[in-house]
Amino acid sequence: MIDPLALILIFAGAALLCGTGIARLQAERGLRDRLSGAVQRTGLAAPSLAAASGARFWLFGLSVAIGRRVLGGARARDVLSGDLRRAGVQFAGAAEAFAAFRLLVAIVAGTLAALFLGGENAIAAALVGALAGAFAATRGLRGLAARREQAIRRELPVTLDLLGLALEGGAGIEQALRFLAQPGRLPSKVVIGPLRMLVADLDHGVPHDLALERLGERLAIEPALLFVEVLRQSLRHGTDVVPALKTLAEDLIERRIQDARASIGRIATTMTVIMVTCFLPALIILIAAPAVGDVTAMLRSAAGR
Repeated sequence: MIDPLALILIFAGAALLCGTGIARLQAERGLRDRLSGAVQRTGLAAPSLAAASGARFWLFGLSVAIGRRVLGGARARDVLSGDLRRAGVQFAGAAEAFAAFRLLVAIVAGTLAALFLGGENAIAAALVGALAGAFAATRGLRGLAARREQAIRRELPVTLDLLGLALEGGAGIEQALRFLAQPGRLPSKVVIGPLRMLVADLDHGVPHDLALERLGERLAIEPALLFVEVLRQSLRHGTDVVPALKTLAEDLIERRIQDARASIGRIATTMTVIMVTCFLPALIILIAAPAVGDVTAMLRSAAGR
C-alpha cells in the first residue's frame, strides 16, 4: 500500500518550489526583457536570451529562478558551471537551468520509486530514488564533459598544425583563423564550432583579446587556454607564434601517447584480474579433482571394511 503522505509531501514540495520560482520570475521579468532587448541589438546575444521567446522564454526563466533557489551557493554554482562549459553548454543561466532539471529528475525518480518500489516504506524509497536521479543527472553531465574534452584533445593538434601551416604561408592570425573556420577546411567536429563563434565575434567588432578569451572559455580545457594565450601574446607583442604552436601540438600528441599507454596498462591489469577470477577456480578444480577422487575412494573402501 502506497503511503499517501509520501506523495503529498513530494508534490507539495514541488509546488512550493514552482510557486517560489514563478514569484521570483515575475519580479525579474521586466529587467530580463530590457536586458534581452539590449543584448539582441548588439548582435552578441547569448543563446538563452536570443533563442528563447514566448513560452520558451517563460519556461527558461522559471527554471533559472527555481535553480537559483536550489543551488547550494557560489562554490556549487562555479563547479556546475565548469562542468557545463566542459560539456559545451555555455550560456547565461545554464547552471541554474541544469539545477532545476536535476531537481525535476530527482522528483520524477522519487515519485516512480515510491509508486513501484515503496510499499510500506514509500518515504524511504522516494528519498533513495530522488538521490539516485540527482546522482544520475550529475554523472551524465560529467560523462558528456569528459567525452567532449577527449574529442577536443584529439582534434586540437590537427588544428594547431593547420594553423601553423597557414601562418607559415604568409597569412595573419585572424586570416588563418578565418580560413580554418570555413566549411571543409578543418577535419573536426568539436573545435570547428568555437572557431566559427570566434569569427562571428570578430565580425561583430569584438576586440581580438576578448574574442580569443571567449574561444578559450568555449573550449574549456588547459591546452586550449595555452593556445589562446600564445595567440594573444603574439598579437600584443608581434612575436612569431609558429614555433610555440608546433611545440604545443607535439606536447598534446605526447600526452595522448602517454594516456594511451596508461590505458593499455589499466586494461592489462583488469584482464589479469578477470582471468585469475574466472579461470583459477576451474584450474584448481581440474588439478585437485583426481586427488579428491582418490581420497574419496580410499574413505569408501575403509568404511566398507
